[in-house]
Amino acid sequence: MDVPKNRIVADFMNVMKDIPTGAPLLFHTDIASMGLIEEFKNRASMAQNYEDLMDEVSGGRPYLIPTFNYDYCQTGVFDLAKDFGKVGALSKYYSKKYPHLRTRTPVFNFVIKNNASVFSLAPVVKCYGYGSTFDTLRKCGGYVIIIGNLSNTFAHHAEETLPVGYRYSKRFTGKVLWEGKAEDTELEFRVRPRGGAVIYSEMDITDAIGEGIMRKSNCGPTTMIWYKASEYFDFIQRKLKQDELYMLDESSKKAIQTLWSRHGKPLSLQKYES
Repeated sequence: MDVPKNRIVADFMNVMKDIPTGAPLLFHTDIASMGLIEEFKNRASMAQNYEDLMDEVSGGRPYLIPTFNYDYCQTGVFDLAKDFGKVGALSKYYSKKYPHLRTRTPVFNFVIKNNASVFSLAPVVKCYGYGSTFDTLRKCGGYVIIIGNLSNTFAHHAEETLPVGYRYSKRFTGKVLWEGKAEDTELEFRVRPRGGAVIYSEMDITDAIGEGIMRKSNCGPTTMIWYKASEYFDFIQRKLKQDELYMLDESSKKAIQTLWSRHGKPLSLQKYES
């Protein structure tokens, strides 16, 4: 479906008018869902066109593009010059073009434009915990904007800092390669138990929209969901304290109960993988 650029810009601006100037933005963007923007049909310049669009609609605010790459968990090496983002076309494009603007935490990293030193690029051990990029986004009044998909990795920040018992903490040691230097590093985050026992429902999105925590609007032919990170964080932690399995679908709730009965609650690396 062909969509004029001015329609996409107008839809973005309808959201941006309610977001404070200077508030950082984390974009989860499925660009294909926005349709084929009429002015972006030249393949050679398409990625640059989308970057120009993101620059325009962000209005000078700091903005984050996820450049996640999961190879480090197998190789023990995160090379910013070679390990490009694997979560969509923009992820790969930004990571190739702006390695110097990319956070150096393995796996869950971002390119951050208009940073103005709000976010540290240095690697952190707990990529979803306190002191992480997600934590900084929340504490400095940032927003998350999800376009055309329901990928909401910020939810793991709320899980990690509670923490939840259906994931368990695992540490990966290795090196970060950048500007000719190899830096020893460690990465720790709560992983899912093997075998597909943790599958998320969309209940948090439905409930958050119902409570006015998340808001929903158009983005061309698709949907844009957006929220203030601190408000969603508080909402999810409240829900998880009431029901630890709140975010999981029904089959996962049963599977986790079975795993808890076998391996103990909460799950741990020592008990589950020994």
